[in-house]
Amino acid sequence: MTSLRDIGLSQGLIDHLAADDQSGPFGYRCQPAHYWKSSPISERDIVALWESGTVLNYFDQTRRRFEQCSLEDIDAPWHSFTSLQGALAVLFITGYEDELSDEVLRDYARSFDFRHIERMLAEVPQAPEAYEHWRQTFPASCA
Repeated sequence: MTSLRDIGLSQGLIDHLAADDQSGPFGYRCQPAHYWKSSPISERDIVALWESGTVLNYFDQTRRRFEQCSLEDIDAPWHSFTSLQGALAVLFITGYEDELSDEVLRDYARSFDFRHIERMLAEVPQAPEAYEHWRQTFPASCA
């Protein structure tokens, strides 16, 4: 069985998921994965990473990709990356959109081992008119 550490999750992220504290800054956006077990996706060769409501982040062991999908439409992943850093980029962009402070984002980036936080914070303010394009392309550039 593949462990979270085997696929690159930091001990800080694993500890965050184990604590299951929904009152923290990433408490809702990065919860332990539970709902996927009652979904047809549970029949696939995946490692569930974290959930946010009905949104699942997982590692597809067959395709060797980190993906995100709605549990209501598991055949259409919203994101698919070769690196955990891409999945973390999506999480941190969401944190930015939730108006978490730069300090909080940096603290969690250190804990979750997201190595692109400084570049993300530098690029976001420079892209207001092209934000949606940046939001879609930035995660794939995080390897």
